[in-house]
Amino acid sequence: VPCVKFATHNTFALAYFLFLTVGLCGPPWHGSEWLYRISLAEPDVIPLWEIFAWGWNILRLAEEMQQLIATKDKADYFGDIYNSADNLNYSAILCAAAIRILVAYDCGWPAGLLDGSSAAQAPPLCRGAAAFGLLGFDFGTRETLLRLSQFLYALSLLLLSLRLINMLKIHRGVGVLVIMLGQMLPQILMWVALTLCVTVGFALFFTVVMPGHVSLGEPIGWPAYATFWALLGEFDLDSVTTYAPAHTSEPSSTVVPFFLWTYCFVSTVVLVNLLIAQMSAIYDKVKEQSTEVCASTQSASQPVSQPASQP
Repeated sequence: VPCVKFATHNTFALAYFLFLTVGLCGPPWHGSEWLYRISLAEPDVIPLWEIFAWGWNILRLAEEMQQLIATKDKADYFGDIYNSADNLNYSAILCAAAIRILVAYDCGWPAGLLDGSSAAQAPPLCRGAAAFGLLGFDFGTRETLLRLSQFLYALSLLLLSLRLINMLKIHRGVGVLVIMLGQMLPQILMWVALTLCVTVGFALFFTVVMPGHVSLGEPIGWPAYATFWALLGEFDLDSVTTYAPAHTSEPSSTVVPFFLWTYCFVSTVVLVNLLIAQMSAIYDKVKEQSTEVCASTQSASQPVSQPASQP
């Protein structure tokens, strides 16, 4: 029975993930029409697939509530990361649904709810930058709300994808890797704390010595952010030569390249290799233990057959 329940639950979870993915992103290798046309959902039309996804989500939430009620130790339920991901996912979909219905009503919904006729016969209150809807929303407010629902849908897809890890844990090799990742996480957090001290320090240094990069450069490439990109091997040297040019009398033309090389060496060579060595050591240390834990977990989840009674 536990195996059948596990398989059924994860099969429906995978089906829901694929259904929501096709509805939001379109067929494989193609973007959904609203993504590349206006980058927003139609404010006054709610497609049938979206309503169906909301209903499916409510049914999945009801199943989750039954599981919560049936669990005696509530601390174990809320301490499970997969249960937390499920609850966050359900909440994201419900919030997105509430926003979509609110915006649609502001635009004259439910007229043309399923056939999209309101898009062809758009009421004045729903079109134009200065148009106000039934609830007093202007174009900017509707756009903000729709982008918020878009973010919630994207978050839901991300959580559903990560939730599939639990399905793969039925394979012993994947289960061992998941257990190892859990053992590595505290050490990784310690490494992040150490790395932040170095990265933030150099970020402040480059911000002060290259103020032109802050006032004229793109925000994503500001010195405060560039040091974090450098941890992944991405550092824009052209911007450095632009705001700290060589062969000049300015001190920054000599100081900046030296400190930039120092930081790149420390971050990409020392710190990154330290993380790799740390993770390798933990992997070797917990490999045997993780295998035993995974085996005991799998055996505990299997139904125990009762011996036949003797005549």
